[in-house]
Amino acid sequence: MVSEILKKAGEYVQELNEKLATYRQFTKDNIPKIFDNQEGRKPPKDFNESSFLYLRSYDEDVGIRPFSNIVFWNSPDVSIAPLTNTTAYTNTVEAGLAYEFSSNVRNRGDLIVPSANVEFFLVNPSLGFDTRFATRLGRTSCWLNSQSIARATIQYTIPPSESGHKCLFVRAYAYSPLDIPMDDYQLSPPIDRHVAQLNLNIIGQASAYSFNLVHLPKALEHIAFTPITPNQILKLRHPFLADYRIVEKVTTGQLRKIEINPVGKNDNIEIIKEESGFKLTIKGKDGMEVEKQAEIMRAITNALHAINEGKAKPTQFKELFRTFREMNKPMQNTLLKMNVPDFGLQKGEASGFQIMNTSLNEETKGGITLIVTN
Repeated sequence: MVSEILKKAGEYVQELNEKLATYRQFTKDNIPKIFDNQEGRKPPKDFNESSFLYLRSYDEDVGIRPFSNIVFWNSPDVSIAPLTNTTAYTNTVEAGLAYEFSSNVRNRGDLIVPSANVEFFLVNPSLGFDTRFATRLGRTSCWLNSQSIARATIQYTIPPSESGHKCLFVRAYAYSPLDIPMDDYQLSPPIDRHVAQLNLNIIGQASAYSFNLVHLPKALEHIAFTPITPNQILKLRHPFLADYRIVEKVTTGQLRKIEINPVGKNDNIEIIKEESGFKLTIKGKDGMEVEKQAEIMRAITNALHAINEGKAKPTQFKELFRTFREMNKPMQNTLLKMNVPDFGLQKGEASGFQIMNTSLNEETKGGITLIVTN
């Protein structure tokens, strides 16, 4: 019985597709004739409907990728809140408590997405992101009409192993219509509109802090520390900040005193302190050479520009995107530690700085915002 219903449904879909093909051919044959005697006017281009799923990485984000020189790790679409008070957003989770993890998902396309998958990942503070080094909290789905926004939410009780400072990553995708991320594991908001992240931690001054660096076996990375202004902190709109007086006490000179080191022995990584931060050279045995990586990333950037400008279609770059995914398969994770300086904050004061990670191409790969309190 079921097979008979599926057979009839398939026949009906085939009939609809045949009618659509006939209609498109009719318009292609007849619409240009309307413009034959109209000098200087051209018939409209073929219209290819599609969805356009994206998560915002910053307030003005409309899903155009790639972008550069923008702080993208404090997505306005992503939030964590305890179930006891779903307006008290936080980034520090406690074992045994239940939390609500939420994200806005947007569709700027002209096709309805009847079932957009939305996945949530909890991870230790991280520069770069790979799903293999994260805890997958769960997946939900939502319906998105054309030019619409939907709110996706899941609930999760924190086990002891996941308590403490955390960052949240979200990715959204659909199979019908096909609207998927560029990579299965390694996700980067500057080049992939399907992913967003919330990399914001609140810590005390003069305390230890650890974070992950996600990298390929062979890599050349740069990590820098940059002060942020009170106005930039207030723009984060974090409810926690209402209890503090935001001051500008973090200076570049103080940040230059920070030292970073890998946790545990790691003979493959060399860290050299420079005027602008730290240069990290990673010399693993496997993986692609850094020059080839840079070449692929330049090609990816150019391809995305061409797609967004309407000069090319994604299908033209299938081989390039396949090479990109192959390049990212052997991704690794290194835990780094540092000590947050004493910035001279008085009781009830807060200040902040960014940890920023740039690549061989001098493109920002990832970042963490640290709000320092006393």
